[in-house]
Amino acid sequence: MERQTLVDVLIRHRASTGLRAWRHLLHCLTEMGRLYGPFEHLCTPDRVFWKLDFTESSSRMRRFVKRNYKGCDHLGAAADYEDRKLLNTSAQSNEHNSEDANSSLTSTLPSSASVIMADAMSMNDRNVENEQLETDTTRSSVDDDQLQHSSAADQQSVKGSIGSRTSDICADRNLVRSTVLAPSYVPSEADERIIVELPSLMVRPLKVVRGTFQVTSKRINFIIDERSNDSNIDDAASTSGQCDQQDKDRSWLVSSLYQIYSRRYLLRRSALELFMVDRSNFFFDFADIDARKNAYRAIVHTKPPNLNDIFLATQRAEQILKRTQLMERWANWEINNFEYLMELNTLAGRSYNDITQYPVFPWVVADYKSRVLNLDDPLSYRDLSKPIGALNPERLKKFQERYSTFEDPIIPKFHYGSHYSSAGTVLYYLFRVEPFTTLSIQLQDGKFDHADRMFSDLSGTWDSVLEDMSDVKELVPEMFYLPEVFTNINGIDFGTTQLGGKLDSVELPPWAENHVDFVHKHRKALESEHVSAHLHEWIDLIFGYKQRGKEAIMANNVFFYITYEGTVDIDKITNPVSSRVHKFIYRFPSSLFVYLFMFFWNYFRWIGELHKIK
Repeated sequence: MERQTLVDVLIRHRASTGLRAWRHLLHCLTEMGRLYGPFEHLCTPDRVFWKLDFTESSSRMRRFVKRNYKGCDHLGAAADYEDRKLLNTSAQSNEHNSEDANSSLTSTLPSSASVIMADAMSMNDRNVENEQLETDTTRSSVDDDQLQHSSAADQQSVKGSIGSRTSDICADRNLVRSTVLAPSYVPSEADERIIVELPSLMVRPLKVVRGTFQVTSKRINFIIDERSNDSNIDDAASTSGQCDQQDKDRSWLVSSLYQIYSRRYLLRRSALELFMVDRSNFFFDFADIDARKNAYRAIVHTKPPNLNDIFLATQRAEQILKRTQLMERWANWEINNFEYLMELNTLAGRSYNDITQYPVFPWVVADYKSRVLNLDDPLSYRDLSKPIGALNPERLKKFQERYSTFEDPIIPKFHYGSHYSSAGTVLYYLFRVEPFTTLSIQLQDGKFDHADRMFSDLSGTWDSVLEDMSDVKELVPEMFYLPEVFTNINGIDFGTTQLGGKLDSVELPPWAENHVDFVHKHRKALESEHVSAHLHEWIDLIFGYKQRGKEAIMANNVFFYITYEGTVDIDKITNPVSSRVHKFIYRFPSSLFVYLFMFFWNYFRWIGELHKIK
């Protein structure tokens, strides 16, 4: 690159960084209600939109929502919108009035302030996923030596087992710098050297971005491929279809890496998920197994100081499970049921970044009719020893008949044609919260599903999973900690039912006073003695020895064959339509327990009781 060109690139990069810093400052002041002077009207906009903050707690809960400056009301996305178009005329006019008010506000500012205002508050040049990382971006000027000095002081605090994520790690923000690289970044030979460069995809819930995964002696970089377009990013791999021109190159210090997991993506074990010490995580696919192994070796070669030693020794989930003594710590009440399930999901390849492999949690409550939920009554709970499809004896007879009478020279017998966890299941439960609202629209050709088929009533959903032959879905983790998934916090028009009712917040069971109370009691049920005593039975079905084979047949737990790991070689499918369908198919978690889990569970619980007595 010529010197003058390089100077121009760096000038543009610095201007962009400054603009992001201004935008972040204005957002912070707006949210605190401390934006005075000509900007003060921004503190009280006509509409305020919210989205899920991807910041995770030590238990991998994403507890917070934050202002969504790019949010909208998705007017027209309801399935019956055209039929109600006349009723929405007033809403459209209000939207235009809001835009006029914003333009008049800008025109009243001094000329210099107007430019800053227009640039800093412009949301058209921002991608929703990029906003999540802008806090780190504003501090990208801190040099590497300072960051490494900071990481050395805290190195010991992040050592230990997989389950020992402490609040100290979260508080140490200096370790993680998800900075923005200048275009055509080349490390200085005096400071660092490139170890490996591999073409890859960065997978996020709303989009998949093509780029180059680069590992240097000091950093892990992801450099956007600016040449990406509709023709070279598979539609099945990306909901956006192309690389947004505002996507940014990313960079992380090697010292910020805490955990690294092998992942499947599009039916191939070709991906890695990196977990940082600030509990952010990033999912990269390398298209084939060998490239994934090369990336893993390159990262290990840099000897990340905060990477747990377990991940240096193995990538096999069952070995990590054994080395971390996760089951023993749960049996001894060192971690609770939610934390244990979340850790099992993580080990089994379930990821927040890929909705086709989203974490799965069980239905635990069976009573959605009573005025009072009696957690001391076993009848208030779902039978965790059976899969959802086997809970209703009458329906189970139909599934068993299907299994016994099904004959095909290629397709093995199965009980259930649908699955307990899929992209559709995730969006069914979470469509009220961004980014899942937008994702629901994207995956359904610009419209929501019909209101009668969307999540509106907990009791009705429970009845459906007991009676409907095509409905055997379990739950998602957010049902146990995030009340916002039950409320229409953004005031979106989701449509009306056939009875004329407006789809809004979820109708709760009589025993829940409000959405917060429901989450509290729902989580209390998950952590109850009854569930603790039987949770291992559900784990055997989902993650263990009843997942497939003779034990699965006896447990009425056999699903359609392509949902199982290793049954489909996507590279040998030549039909493009079949290939795309297979890429979106729901799939089983990786098996973690290949032995009789209940014996070991009882043993460790017995040991735990002895410790309590002592």
